[in-house]
Amino acid sequence: MVGKASTYTDSNGWTWTFRKNKQETSHPIRNPYQKEVEKIATSFFVTNFPEHIDAKGLWKVCEPYGRIVDAFIPNKRSKAGKRFGFVRFIGVKNEEMFAKSLASIWIGSFHMFASVAHFSRQEKRQEKAEVKTKEGVVKVAGLVSEKKTR
Repeated sequence: MVGKASTYTDSNGWTWTFRKNKQETSHPIRNPYQKEVEKIATSFFVTNFPEHIDAKGLWKVCEPYGRIVDAFIPNKRSKAGKRFGFVRFIGVKNEEMFAKSLASIWIGSFHMFASVAHFSRQEKRQEKAEVKTKEGVVKVAGLVSEKKTR
C-alpha cells in the first residue's frame, strides 16, 4: 500500500504528484512450482544498465530474447559501485551464445553486459547445527545455509 499523495499544478499546466511513503508493504506471491523452474531455468548475470531501470524494466528489455521466468536487482552494488541483476530464462539451449545475444542490448547509452551466473540461488533452511565448546558438543537449532561452488 502506498501512502497518501499530494498534487501540485504549476502555471504551465503540469501536475506534480508527491508521495509520502514510497515503500510497499506487500509481499511477493510464492511460486508453488519454484523447485521445478529452478531445474529447467538458466540464470544470467547482467550489469551496466541505467540507474532508473528496475526489475520490471529489466524484464521488459530482455523479454524479446526468450521466455523470462524471473528478474531481480539487489539493493547492493558491485565492488566497482555498479548496479547488477539476474535474469532467469527457460528453454535456453546454448548458454554462452544466449549470453552473447543478451550482451548486445543497448539501453540508451549503456551497453549491457551479460554472462551465465556462476552460482545458483540458495535458500536458508532450518537445521540443527553442532557447536564444539570446551565442555563438549552442543546442538543448536538455527538457520544454516550451504555454500555451493561451481
